[in-house]
Amino acid sequence: MEVKAPEVKVRKKGSPKKVPVPTEKQIENSILDYLCTIPGCRAWKNQTTGIYDPGLQRFRPLHGKHSGKGSSDILACIAGRFVAIEVKRPIGSTIRAEQVEFIKDIIRCGGVAFFSTSIEETKHKLRFFGIIE
Repeated sequence: MEVKAPEVKVRKKGSPKKVPVPTEKQIENSILDYLCTIPGCRAWKNQTTGIYDPGLQRFRPLHGKHSGKGSSDILACIAGRFVAIEVKRPIGSTIRAEQVEFIKDIIRCGGVAFFSTSIEETKHKLRFFGIIE
């Protein structure tokens, strides 16, 4: 019986390196750090994970008519404009129907709301909506 050596993949010189995809939390923190540099901006992480129950040793979901189901990860007021940003990883993230509805509701109410996967995308969308120059 012939035993074959395992195949080894060699990266050719000049071929692109694999860049690790940042976590949603890392993207969120970088966007928040950026927003804090904008004059006249107050931004915060919207806690949507529920309340930790030490007895159950897990988070209890928020329930109720006004619980904010689907609300965006980052909320901000920039120069008097309400902004909601739902942060997603560029690869492997899914968007829930409640998140889409929240974004639509904010836009219907005159606010600015969008999905973002990076600081660059956030800057582009804030420019598009006329929030920053």
